[in-house]
Amino acid sequence: MVTQAPVKDAALQAAIDQAKQNGCRVVRSTVEGQSYVYRSLNRAEWKKLQKLAFAASEEVDGSISATKAMQYREDSEDELVKLAIMSPSTDNLQGWPAGNVPRLVELITKLSGFDEVEIVTEEL
Repeated sequence: MVTQAPVKDAALQAAIDQAKQNGCRVVRSTVEGQSYVYRSLNRAEWKKLQKLAFAASEEVDGSISATKAMQYREDSEDELVKLAIMSPSTDNLQGWPAGNVPRLVELITKLSGFDEVEIVTEEL
């Protein structure tokens, strides 16, 4: 369900307005009783996260380490959340309920166009 909700924090409203001017979508969702305001990612941000993931999981010989890749997945989820969450503060992300970060990653990626792309096909 999507509704338009007022934002009482002037600094947050200014950040929301700036994100929208930059072409981002901004929403508020409640996960396990906690309200989160977050924005979509753009292609450049997504590519940067992917490059960091690849670099962090690469071995000296150029192969990919499964162990490093799994560790970086957790780190990259944290980075994605820190990039997109506008409220509350992500300064104490390690203190958040463990399941909220993966849930937010899913919500943010969907908002960013993954798994939510409308495709119109015409037969020629």
